[in-house]
Amino acid sequence: MTSIIIDDEPHCREGLISLLTYLHPELDILGVADGVQSGIELILAKQPDLLFLDIKMHDGTGFDLLERIDHTQFAIIFTTGYDEYACLAFDFAAMAYLKKPIASDKLATAILRAEERLQQQTQAQQLAELREITENFRRRQLPRRIAVSNSSGTFYIPVDQITFLTVDEGCTEIHQLNGQRVIVSANLIEYENHFLRYPQFMRVHKSYLANLEHVRAFHRDGEAILENGLRIPVSQKNSKELKDRLTSL
Repeated sequence: MTSIIIDDEPHCREGLISLLTYLHPELDILGVADGVQSGIELILAKQPDLLFLDIKMHDGTGFDLLERIDHTQFAIIFTTGYDEYACLAFDFAAMAYLKKPIASDKLATAILRAEERLQQQTQAQQLAELREITENFRRRQLPRRIAVSNSSGTFYIPVDQITFLTVDEGCTEIHQLNGQRVIVSANLIEYENHFLRYPQFMRVHKSYLANLEHVRAFHRDGEAILENGLRIPVSQKNSKELKDRLTSL
């Protein structure tokens, strides 16, 4: 597999080259670029299979670069310093990204995820998703849907259609307003962290994360009633916070 690196920080480029050379010698590094314009020229000249793309560079962003080329079939791993909105967008889209400084134990996972997404999506699907992420990033707005994957495929679930998430034998069940559910092999706390910036989501019980916009009643016996009639438990320690947050929504 061939790859190129686009990053305007020399020490980041050199560090990534060292990691790839040592840990992933199967990746043939065709070249490096230090910005949007030089990156476009390198992509067009080399036609890589895999692109390591920095988010913020001196002459624009990685999203600017992607908008200015005819998106060919290459996998993308975004690299970024800590940017809450960028990381949230990538997490919700289940896209491959690496935080700087890049940790060696995260590299293999990112490469695998990038390859899987390339195989699962058409060029049109990749473009549509990148446009959505670009828009969210530029407007600093929260993602409106979340991508989750299991053995059956990848599911794109609108955030406002999620009623609650719960734990079942080590997996997380994502329940939707239409009654459908998706089971994924991820810990509930991972999703709790994803939804921290969403005021309507709350951990109401050790095993339940609820979308309060779909709660229609709260009973003193420790149950929340959802608009579709389902009941979910509420722990005693979370009862007061739940009442306060339901009032303030």
